[in-house]
Amino acid sequence: MSFLSFVDESFMLFAGISMIIGFLVWEVPRSLKLLSEEHEKLIYPQTGRVFDVFLFVVGLLSFVFYLFNRNEVLNALVMPTFSLIFSIAYLGIPSLIFLGFLKKMAKMLDAYQSLSRFMICAFFDFAHTVFFISFSLVFVAIAFFFFVSSYL
Repeated sequence: MSFLSFVDESFMLFAGISMIIGFLVWEVPRSLKLLSEEHEKLIYPQTGRVFDVFLFVVGLLSFVFYLFNRNEVLNALVMPTFSLIFSIAYLGIPSLIFLGFLKKMAKMLDAYQSLSRFMICAFFDFAHTVFFISFSLVFVAIAFFFFVSSYL
C-alpha cells in the first residue's frame, strides 16, 4: 500500500474544481470592479496578477491532462517505489501555503480596526490560498506522473 493511496479520482476532481472556483472568487471582483477602490487596494497586491493568471493556465492544463489520463496518473501516484519521495512535496507544499495564510491572518488581525474590512480581506485571501493549494495538488501530481512515466 502506498502512502499516497488517499489520492483517488474524487480527490483530484475536487482539487481541480477548487482551483477553478478559488481563482474565480479571487480574480472576478477585481476584473469586474465589484469592490470599492478602498477595499481593492487593501485586498489585492499591485503586482502578481500576471503570475496568478499564468499559474491558473498551467493548473488548468494540468487538470485537463489529468482528466484525459486519470488512470495512468493515479497508477503512478500509488507506485510504492517513488510515492514516498514525492509525498513530501505533495503534502509539504500545501502545508506551507496554508501556514503562510495563517501567518498573514495573524498580521491582519493587528492591522485592521474594522471587522468588515478584515472579513472581506480574509475571505478573498482564503480564496487565493485555496487556489494555490489546489494548484499545487494538481500540478505536483502531474509533475510526479511525468517523472515516473519513464519507469512505467
